[in-house]
Amino acid sequence: MPVKKTTKDGLERLTARLSTTVMRRREALGLSRYELAKLAGLHRTSIYLIENGSANVTLKSLDKLASALDVSLTDLLGTNDKAARVRSDKKIKAGRAVVRVLLIEDNPADIYLIKRSLKSTGLPIELEVVEDGAEALSLLSKQSGSADRSSFLPDLVILDLNIPKIDGRQLLVQMKADAKLRRIPVAIMTTSAQAKDTIESYDRHANCLITKPSSPEAFADAIRSTLEFWAKTARLPGRS
Repeated sequence: MPVKKTTKDGLERLTARLSTTVMRRREALGLSRYELAKLAGLHRTSIYLIENGSANVTLKSLDKLASALDVSLTDLLGTNDKAARVRSDKKIKAGRAVVRVLLIEDNPADIYLIKRSLKSTGLPIELEVVEDGAEALSLLSKQSGSADRSSFLPDLVILDLNIPKIDGRQLLVQMKADAKLRRIPVAIMTTSAQAKDTIESYDRHANCLITKPSSPEAFADAIRSTLEFWAKTARLPGRS
């Protein structure tokens, strides 16, 4: 495929179109960024960068992405002006800006319940799942270094305390020590009912703590009410 030389403005328009097309097609297929990355054989961070308007994308990666999204490369780089909204624009569903939630959890059953609870709210929430603390920290650190912070970082983190590699307690401390990450609300999830865990979580500046109920229905209700509070009632940093 021949590549035409373009001006800086032309390149910015092209990457904006790519960003919007990928994001909309992914959402139409009901895929998370993690799921799309797996389908395309790309790293999860690549999808974040593309949807954030990164110009540093290889033709090979675009080919893989087009195949995973079941569109042609031409459609992926389409010139429809109506689709050329830049990624930094707030996405609106049902009159509300989409709330980006990062779930850091390694229990498949809990992940399933949280996804089900999210869908039942009917709220415009975009969920990403990371299964260990090291990957979560790497992802958040890369995002915090982005120039366009407001369109890249999650609005809310749901964090399980007992996750592999870097546990939730250490991850919470490192997040709250970072000037760009500390404002993100963090909702802690734990099976522990001990007062010590509650006190230590708030001492580490958690924004709320949810003790996982033993019944799936009660757990789903707890998650649903938490998501509804942060998406509907609370005012999140960087949002008017």
